[in-house]
Amino acid sequence: MDTETTNPYNDGIKEIVEKLYKLRCIECEKIEINKKYKKAKPLINSSLEILIERNDFLLFRPMWDELHDRMVYYYDYLNERNLSRKIPLFFTTLHNEAVKWWLAAKKRNKLSGTLIHFDTHDDMGLPDTSKYLLKNDSTLDENGIIKGACGQIYWPVTCILLSKAIDHVIWALPQWVYDDDNGFEQVLVCNNKTIEYIRSKKENKDKFKLEGDIISVPEKELNPDLYTFYHPHRLDRIKLATKTAWHKVENIIDTNKFVLDIDLDFFVTNGTKATLNTYKRDFTDLESTGRVHGLPGKTTPRSIYDDKDGKTFNKNLQNEVKLIKKRVQIFLNGLQQLKDNGITPSCINISDSTCSLFSGNYKRAVFTNEYTPKYYVPLLHFLLLEGFHNLNFY
Repeated sequence: MDTETTNPYNDGIKEIVEKLYKLRCIECEKIEINKKYKKAKPLINSSLEILIERNDFLLFRPMWDELHDRMVYYYDYLNERNLSRKIPLFFTTLHNEAVKWWLAAKKRNKLSGTLIHFDTHDDMGLPDTSKYLLKNDSTLDENGIIKGACGQIYWPVTCILLSKAIDHVIWALPQWVYDDDNGFEQVLVCNNKTIEYIRSKKENKDKFKLEGDIISVPEKELNPDLYTFYHPHRLDRIKLATKTAWHKVENIIDTNKFVLDIDLDFFVTNGTKATLNTYKRDFTDLESTGRVHGLPGKTTPRSIYDDKDGKTFNKNLQNEVKLIKKRVQIFLNGLQQLKDNGITPSCINISDSTCSLFSGNYKRAVFTNEYTPKYYVPLLHFLLLEGFHNLNFY
């Protein structure tokens, strides 16, 4: 007897589980990775289509999570392949992984212009030491980067600035982050293996900088002769949630190319609400509107979820999806706006900012870093890639 036809709770399970299991089996085959991907791609796409059609992020959450792991298995292969594209597109789970791919794009003259960093966080943290990041405290240690020296998710913007390939960063903030729109001229410096950001005391006042992260100095200390490493650059913060805000971007970019750096938590984050004072003190993460924490309880082993709780939770999750889709559309409209003015990406990266425990790469297996709920990542990839295709970026 086929239980799927007799148990309404199992409706739809067989079709999706079969496809996901086939994806696991393909990974175990002793064939070249390109042949694996050729077999896996239609299964990934059809699994995604089924899950989107089901539109149930509560009951089908394990399947969404499994699909993400199966997607991640092919990230490195796709990144290598995409290097040859006119606009390279890179996929990572941890944001700091993007740096080695940026450097690979740089070698092909495909990393140019302003870095526009879409993220709930600025990712301009300071490594404890320049060891393995800089040679003799003066030039980038690319081999160290490739081996993982840029080892924290809040370092990638700092690490690419160490390469001196970028001299303008726009931190594009989601609407719910407290930081204000502002702009600063500053310098990334190093002495005695200590990396620091410095700004002139005459610079704009910044009420959102953490003490010690950026040091205000007299003009005379903005002297390259005082440091073994010295890289002046501009940092702009802009909340990119409206058409008007995107016009600001147009006005401050002085090249027709930019590095499109996307952390998916720009569209949805799972932090905890905080007061403004708490946020300014320790940058506690903020949650987006409609966030649903955890799962409702089950009352008996043979039950799924209590009908009332299940419907409420799923409704909240679906409302969140509506907000995500709205934010993605605003984002894509903004990219179209830039394109209409002749401003296009030199390369693109999408960082999931979520955990991936069973992707086949233990380096991605972390218990933390789920800034983007894992079950939303495949959907976000689908929405963004469809948008990039329509923009002729991919």
